[in-house]
Amino acid sequence: MKSNSVLVLVFLGIFLWPQLAASESVDIVTFSYPPYMNTDGSGILARIIGETTKNTGIRVSYKVYPRKRAVLVFNQPETEGLFLGERGYFPDLKNFEVFTLLEFRTVFVYVKANHPTLKYKGLADLAGKRVGVSFGSVLIPLFKDYGMIVEEAHLENNLARLQTGRIDFWHTVDTAALGMIKKTYPGREKDFGFLDDETHTADLMVKKGSRSTGAFKRMVNRYIILEKQGEIRKLLEPRPEKGKP
Repeated sequence: MKSNSVLVLVFLGIFLWPQLAASESVDIVTFSYPPYMNTDGSGILARIIGETTKNTGIRVSYKVYPRKRAVLVFNQPETEGLFLGERGYFPDLKNFEVFTLLEFRTVFVYVKANHPTLKYKGLADLAGKRVGVSFGSVLIPLFKDYGMIVEEAHLENNLARLQTGRIDFWHTVDTAALGMIKKTYPGREKDFGFLDDETHTADLMVKKGSRSTGAFKRMVNRYIILEKQGEIRKLLEPRPEKGKP
């Protein structure tokens, strides 16, 4: 009986050893931009990363900072993890490997009743308008160059500021705006208008030569497989709130 137990342990060791040997911890530096990434490390992108690391031995932890700090932290020589955000935050990409996880759109949100004759062809039409953005937005200099009065605030506060007239427009991700409006002002979604801005990408990045390069490549390969199987599309579908069918 004792010898059988030893054999079982030996076989378990043979089976588990490759997984244990390949296991590694990876820090992902990012910033909050709901619903794709929340301050607590949850969101659509976290679900995608969770699937790409399932059964791979990769253990992920999220370091969520304000935008500017996230970029600064990732740029530090000692940072060996991954970056989850937009490649636009890094002007020179020759030292990075980059993979796009998904695309999303940004919009300017406004209260229709406050702009009954609004005509919009481009950013120049918003000159002199008060535009709310999230703290650390890299678009602040651009908006100011077009004559906008830019005000920074936490993401969750901008909708209230828009509704009370403290800002004229709110620049954010389209799905984030739609979700917050539906939750905060149910049944009043048609009171708000949206001006299309640009299409952006959510990218996974790693420094070339980083100890995290192996994990990055394994995650990318797993993502490609999941996308071909249609699993990534399922992860992008909205989920019901807790307590609702």
